[in-house]
Amino acid sequence: MSINPAPWKSHGLRIFDSVLAAVNAARVAWRLYQARRIVAKGHHMTTYGEREITAHHEAGHAVIARALDVYVACVTIIPFAGRSGSTWHKRPKRPEGPILIAMAGPLAEARLTGTLIYGGDDEERIASAIRHLSGPREHYEAQASTLVAEHWREIEIVADELLDGAGKLYGPMLDEAIRCVD
Repeated sequence: MSINPAPWKSHGLRIFDSVLAAVNAARVAWRLYQARRIVAKGHHMTTYGEREITAHHEAGHAVIARALDVYVACVTIIPFAGRSGSTWHKRPKRPEGPILIAMAGPLAEARLTGTLIYGGDDEERIASAIRHLSGPREHYEAQASTLVAEHWREIEIVADELLDGAGKLYGPMLDEAIRCVD
């Protein structure tokens, strides 16, 4: 017969496992609640999933603008004027900057959802920028796609900050979030 020299350890471990299971169950319940909730902002209604997509889309614009050394004044997922979100930044110095930043939003969204859709303001900006460039659209899309892949971790962090915080980040807050990457 073996004697357990510290019976409280095995008992404590069972309690720990029970607490851990309860915490995980609460996390799952919270995620389900978030997935089902409706977030109302003014007259624009979005589900949590739509907000997550918007957060990654806007984070794509903002992070790639910063990667191109373009100052970003604000990025937000607060709906207004018929838009789900917006990113305000200075004009890029590089000639291909506007098209890379415009493509980064839809490409980040596509990396999250698996579906690439250019539309609205992004498509207008891309069409406007391509007129001033010599290369084909596919060349710039490949460049933007590479930038999004290289900066995906930063995009995820900024998207999480937008979702978990007040729905907007100003320039210094954005830079701080980007610096948090390993």
